[in-house]
Amino acid sequence: MCVIHRKIGRTSTASLVTALMLFCVLFSGCASHRGNLQPGIRSAAPEDAMHRYARMKSADSDEILSREFPEMSAIEHEMLGDAMMGQGNLQAAHSHYDKALHNEPGDSRSRLVYKQGLALMHAGQGKAAAACFEKLLAADSGFAAAHEGMGRVCMLDKALHAAKNHFIKAVSLDAGLWQSHNYLGTLYDREGQWGRAEAAYQAALAVKPREGAVLNNLGMSYLLSGRLDKAAEAFQKAIRNGFTGSKVYNNLGMALARLDRFEEAFQAFRTAGGPARAYNNLGCIHLQNGRTAEAIESFQKAMALDPMFYATAGENLKRAMAGGKNL
Repeated sequence: MCVIHRKIGRTSTASLVTALMLFCVLFSGCASHRGNLQPGIRSAAPEDAMHRYARMKSADSDEILSREFPEMSAIEHEMLGDAMMGQGNLQAAHSHYDKALHNEPGDSRSRLVYKQGLALMHAGQGKAAAACFEKLLAADSGFAAAHEGMGRVCMLDKALHAAKNHFIKAVSLDAGLWQSHNYLGTLYDREGQWGRAEAAYQAALAVKPREGAVLNNLGMSYLLSGRLDKAAEAFQKAIRNGFTGSKVYNNLGMALARLDRFEEAFQAFRTAGGPARAYNNLGCIHLQNGRTAEAIESFQKAMALDPMFYATAGENLKRAMAGGKNL
């Protein structure tokens, strides 16, 4: 398979959806459970709880925790839940939030139910997560983070219209919810609403100026709408800010290749997936732009570097020699 199968420019909505499926990058980083608790949702722990928490984190298991700290406070359970959420231990996070709920009076219970919803959502239990967020919204329709949570559950269920409505409501209540802005950007991109997408990403960056996932998504929006110089700039800024996964380098390579900056594109593709894949990707772009000789040369180099693994380059070479049909 080539990197992409359509030219990037003024793209129809149907073509855009296809492109998004092929790139598989607009949501990169957005669904991670690491660091997803909004600042206003985090608990404010007293100093003595912080000292105990530091000792608890060194415990190897829940068994040691229950033996050495048999009477943990609600705030301590909540802090441990946050730590487990950050580590991806979603079952343990949910358990600690549940224990905190049994000991926590008053308004803080809403915060804990929200966190339980997040843990359930990341564990793939969308219906249970939705029940948590719906419960919160039934009690307080102005709970902005719960609207964001419902939006994310709707995204998982492919209910994109409902997701967009929840994210719009979330940011209308709290403009600091950068993830809602970011998700709105991806939804507007799907609809080909480039101006609204850019505004949403810029709103996210106003809150989190160095967030690489948002910069990568902004770059993809520029790339899909044909604003290639801006796309390359956004990807490079994401990389400078530490967002260095293979997808952003691959995206950067596509932008640079479209700008005919082939040597730089090759280096970006190479960083993303090695030299064989880099030559194959360049070959696809050459072929799409009618440079058959350059495409053939690139595919041949890819095969020479990795003939066993890179069967894809061989298939692309056949298409190039056949005049680029069915690419």
